[in-house]
Amino acid sequence: MTSMIRKTGELLTLTLTQTKPPVRTIILNSEGQEYNLYYVYDQEVYACRWLGEQIEPGGKVYADFSGHDRVVSQGGIPITSTSNVVAFFERNKDLDGYIYLRHYNIVDGKLIGPSSTEERELADYWSQLSKENKIYTNGGSEIWR
Repeated sequence: MTSMIRKTGELLTLTLTQTKPPVRTIILNSEGQEYNLYYVYDQEVYACRWLGEQIEPGGKVYADFSGHDRVVSQGGIPITSTSNVVAFFERNKDLDGYIYLRHYNIVDGKLIGPSSTEERELADYWSQLSKENKIYTNGGSEIWR
């Protein structure tokens, strides 16, 4: 894998390229699809760690496509305990666990899912979310129950 950091004006771009087949490139800057999918904010790490300490064994966490990765890697929550929050909202069922919202969900009001190419407005699900209790917030992540 090769990496390159380039500064153009105020924009700092990190480019990661996998050099063995299949060749893939990810460009992380301050905006764009890859940034929204893969950049992890400190607030997200803190929220996931907090959730990992609070959740009971076998508990369920709903997150968007990229939030799922954060909950597993930063919160230590088993992959089998996570599901996509967009799919959950579209089923319109009672909450049986936690909802984790990351920076992109809170600040930009967008959810990614159920797949990485689908984007939804968080506002479309506000009537369902507002039935729940916000139990954690840090300005860049929220947890609802």
